Amino acid sequence: MISRSVLKSAGYSKHVLGEQAEYYSGEPVPSGWFGKGAEAMGLKGPVEAEAFDRLLAGIVRERDEDGRWRERQMVGKFDKEKGEFTRKSGFDFTVEAPKSVSVEALVHGNKDALEAFEKASLAAMKVFEAECRARVKGSEVEAGMVGAWFDHIASRAGQEHLHRHFAVLNMAEVDGKMYALAEREMFRARRLADHVFHNELGNELRARGFAVQHDAEGRVEIEGYTRETLEERSRRRQQIKEELSSAGLSIEKDRGAAEAARAKTAGKKFVRESARDEMQSRWQAEHAPLGAERGVQTPEIAAEAKAEDRAARAREAVAAAIDHLTEREMVQDAKKLRVEALKFAGDKTGFSEIKAEIERLRASGELIIGRPPREDGRPGGVEIFTTRSLLELEKSNQDKVRGGRQQHEAVMTLPEFSVALEKFESRKGFSLSAEQRAAARMILVGGDRFQVVQGAAGTGKTTMLEFVREAAESRGWKVTGHSNGSEQAQKMEEESGIKTTTTAAHLIDARKQIQEEGARPEGAPPVRELRIMDEASMAGTKQMRDVISTTEQSGARSVFLGDKLQHQSVEAGRAFEQLQERIRGEAAKDDEKAQAHAPVAVLGKDSIRRQKTDTLREAVSLILDKKEKEAIDALDRAGKVTEVGDAQRAAQPKIEALRAKADESAKSGDAEKATELREKARTLAKTARADDNKAAIGAIAKMQAGLAPDARRLILTATNSDRLALNEAVRAELKKTGEIHGPQRSHDALRSVDITGAQAKRAQFYEAGWIVETARDTKIAARGAQFEVLRVDSRMNHLIVKGADGNELRVDPKRIAVQAFEKDRPVLQAGDRIRWTQNHMLPGTDVRVRNGQQATVERIDEQGTHVRIGEGTKAQRVTFAPEAAIKATHAYASTSHAAQGKTQNAIIHHNPDAGKHGARESYVNVTRAVDDIHIFTSSKNLLRDSAGAEQNKTAAMDLERDRKAAREAFAKDLAAMAATNPRSMPTMAELEAKRQAEAEAQRQAELAAQKQKPGRDFDHSR
Repeated sequence: MISRSVLKSAGYSKHVLGEQAEYYSGEPVPSGWFGKGAEAMGLKGPVEAEAFDRLLAGIVRERDEDGRWRERQMVGKFDKEKGEFTRKSGFDFTVEAPKSVSVEALVHGNKDALEAFEKASLAAMKVFEAECRARVKGSEVEAGMVGAWFDHIASRAGQEHLHRHFAVLNMAEVDGKMYALAEREMFRARRLADHVFHNELGNELRARGFAVQHDAEGRVEIEGYTRETLEERSRRRQQIKEELSSAGLSIEKDRGAAEAARAKTAGKKFVRESARDEMQSRWQAEHAPLGAERGVQTPEIAAEAKAEDRAARAREAVAAAIDHLTEREMVQDAKKLRVEALKFAGDKTGFSEIKAEIERLRASGELIIGRPPREDGRPGGVEIFTTRSLLELEKSNQDKVRGGRQQHEAVMTLPEFSVALEKFESRKGFSLSAEQRAAARMILVGGDRFQVVQGAAGTGKTTMLEFVREAAESRGWKVTGHSNGSEQAQKMEEESGIKTTTTAAHLIDARKQIQEEGARPEGAPPVRELRIMDEASMAGTKQMRDVISTTEQSGARSVFLGDKLQHQSVEAGRAFEQLQERIRGEAAKDDEKAQAHAPVAVLGKDSIRRQKTDTLREAVSLILDKKEKEAIDALDRAGKVTEVGDAQRAAQPKIEALRAKADESAKSGDAEKATELREKARTLAKTARADDNKAAIGAIAKMQAGLAPDARRLILTATNSDRLALNEAVRAELKKTGEIHGPQRSHDALRSVDITGAQAKRAQFYEAGWIVETARDTKIAARGAQFEVLRVDSRMNHLIVKGADGNELRVDPKRIAVQAFEKDRPVLQAGDRIRWTQNHMLPGTDVRVRNGQQATVERIDEQGTHVRIGEGTKAQRVTFAPEAAIKATHAYASTSHAAQGKTQNAIIHHNPDAGKHGARESYVNVTRAVDDIHIFTSSKNLLRDSAGAEQNKTAAMDLERDRKAAREAFAKDLAAMAATNPRSMPTMAELEAKRQAEAEAQRQAELAAQKQKPGRDFDHSR
């Protein structure tokens, strides 16, 4: 771990070099200079306190024109209020060794472990040096770092704690001159430096024969020490964790708060009073009760490391990182690629090999890197990437759909369509809307292999499909359907009469059929089969490719039916939208006749029939017009929005006072105090928001429990943590009314772990306590067999698991496909409503349930938990044993994403501070309601501001378009400059400096604008 703090000029050298240094008594603290800037000032060898103090004070050495050394005082920034110049001394980056490395190096005196740490910490510092910048004439330019390092060996509590302080001084060298440090890019590099440290540490330890284990973040520990030992010898870390947990924070996730907690819990400083032998003897005595644990170190491991093909392992690590990052998004931050590759690399290859592999892919064109555009169309500052394979995949999908124009046959003629429509409407007693008719006509009369229907929520898509099915079947066509999930498929089948399955199951069946029947001969007649892909907007690009491919190979036709305004796929890409954009774009190039016959139909605002009240109809209409703020205002005027913000209003004066004190501390030069005060303000604000969220959840629960069971509302929220909290709150209220009653039973409930396919093949991404389930029949167990993970062996890529028989096994997740689950312990009672979270056979029964299907607990007794699935004559009653692990959760609240496709008379929308809010969530939540909606929020301002935020999946073709726009903008700049002064064409460096200056100006403008926004402020007049 690498922590960061601000250097204080007064006392810092005593802390790192003098009597306060955490080092052995009677020995000089190991130290040294670092960086090209230090080298430029002639600084070499161990750090001397006097020279270091002068640099802290801003006194630098530079050579004059005659090559002689001159000293100069750097003055910093002028503080108008104080009437004097102020400057920061610099920053301290502290690299901390993992506990097992500290024990091995310091308690057992193993020099190999110490040397590995020293080399790894130096590698981390080089990451910061690569991002060192200086402020020169308003721009940030690459510069030489002026740094020093100091090795310490103890914590404040006096325990063994190997760590290295890297002091980066507030000065940087450019062409022999010293300028103020521009630290922003260095701060951004801290996460990368942390991963480089652990990667390099693993490599150095393995090269010295140590067996090393890596966790999901790539963090390293030497094999041979138990978790209990390491935790027992980490009192300081436990203090910080306890301090954070009291505020609901985490040492891993809340880095700023962790550093504030580190300062707050510092306690009494370590006293440098023991010699090396005394201190080592004391530590060994403290370790004696914990057992004779030592790190595993063998010559065979060192030989294995030496023989490793590091270039090949780098290729594997980068490929795995690309697969991992692009599983959910087609375009990603390029910096993430290096970080994720380091995690996958483990101790098999290093940062230099990974950088070389990324550059190789970039040079070959497989890796496409660009910068997202600013508002003026010019490239921004953050590099993003996609791959040529993903770009070609998107283009292939569009080309195949385009190539399917007029490549099949119509179901019927236009006159036949008119007859069929009249017959259907006569039998139904109502008429289809003009848009429904147009969509059905396109499907039935058109001869395209692929067609698209964009249907807004509540526009009668399944009614239109019912007519399509009847008409097509009357002409001898087979009509089938597939949808995103089991519940959506069931609903489509019930409402349209089309036999429907999940898209995943459809693809399995389609591939099996193609394999059995073999390739279709060229020129074979079209197959009269119409396949309807419902919820196509939730399909990722790869799944859309598979549907298109199997449609072509089978000779059938496919209709993609979805809504581009709703939530998008979890998988990468926005294929449904891209198909619409491509077809519409081509039609726009042609005449009106071509546009009229383009294979895209729209069921829009004119076809909406779901909402029954004027208030809801107005809100939905405004949302469809991209006026989300106005929609929220309309609901607010109708009394449908409740703000729960008492805690934040009460805390606001304290927060403002802390911020004011922080500003005063910053102006006085006490940056560390300013950081601490700002962190206190953030923590107070976070606590107040959490209190208001808890109050909102309580209000929702009371509202829901006060309604009659048949009048209950669908409760929607943004995050799973809030869903769980709402479930518990509603249950508590229903227990008060007696609706939930009787004996309680806690069941292990299995919740699927959110890891990508690339991670699922690596043991390091699993955790002890998880349950893994075999995905297919294997030599060790049948499909669906469950095992508990006892330990993880990342070195061998093994999971050590225990089965139902109690026997331990080793499972390689790369060879045996498993699905991972975490265990919850929900309490069940009679009257509870539960929802199944996966398609599966209920344990100990022959009953198969669907993901999303609900059930009611009827009673709990010694025999087991008795539940009813469904209602009336179709209800199924099953019992599962008291010890059974179930794949279910309480069903009192749902996330917005999971509720897509559902319809409910009334909705409660919980809009917490947490989670991603935006236009898609607003659209889905409001359009679920038929009669009423009520929104609970911690801030109406925040609700309005976030209601229309864009929440779009990325596409590889966007990056290609942006790169083209950037090239055009670059050429335009060149032409303009050449026209102004033909003799003075700018260099690439000058253009880059100009771009950086513009980007910085824009950033400052955005920061200034952000300060003016109301944000989470409240109406204090209430």
